[in-house]
This record gives sequence, structure tokens and C-alpha cells, in this order.
Amino acid sequence: MDKFSMSNLGIGEALIILGVLLCFYFLPSVVGVRKRNFWAIFAVNLFFGWSFIGWVIAFVWACSSDAMPVQVVHVGEKPHKSLASELESLRDLKELGLLTDDEFSKAKEKLLA
Repeated sequence: MDKFSMSNLGIGEALIILGVLLCFYFLPSVVGVRKRNFWAIFAVNLFFGWSFIGWVIAFVWACSSDAMPVQVVHVGEKPHKSLASELESLRDLKELGLLTDDEFSKAKEKLLA
């Protein structure tokens, strides 16, 4: 008799082998557990992981970085800037010679009003 046949394995040994195989099979889901799109990665891993290509796709997806969120600025709205940064921008424009003293004073008064 072959000592490495599956019929000679005990229940405990078979469960350990099954556990190791399941851990490897769901490795992409474990790696991607903190991803924004975890459930999609899990679905690909669950349904297509049996094929090598499906498993690789799920694993690469789990290892990739999340896309940066897009900030939407509506037309006509100015992005919010602090008063200090606005004043620094005016000062820089004045130092570069792009604003006269009079223009700088008027713009500063407008900001502080």
C-alpha cells in the first residue's frame, strides 16, 4: 500500500490539509480585507478563484492601491482657502511686482471686510 494515498489520512490530517488549501484559495480576500471594494474582490475570489487567472486577478486587485477620491469643484464656486493663505498669496504677488501698493491695499481690505 502507498503510504501517501488520501485513504490513509486521518480526519484531523485531512481537515488540516483542507484548511491550508482554503487559506491559500482565499488569500486575495484576506489581503484585500481593508480595501474599499473588498466585497467585489471577495466575489471574484469566490466565484473565479478556482481558475488560476481568476485567482491572480483577485490577488492583484487586492494588492493594488485604492484610487484617490476625486474632489468636485462646481463652476462658479471658489475652493475654500484660509484667510492667512489668501493674504500670503497677495503678499507674494506684491513682492513679485505683479501688484502695486494701491492694488495690494485694496485687495487686502476686501479680504478683511
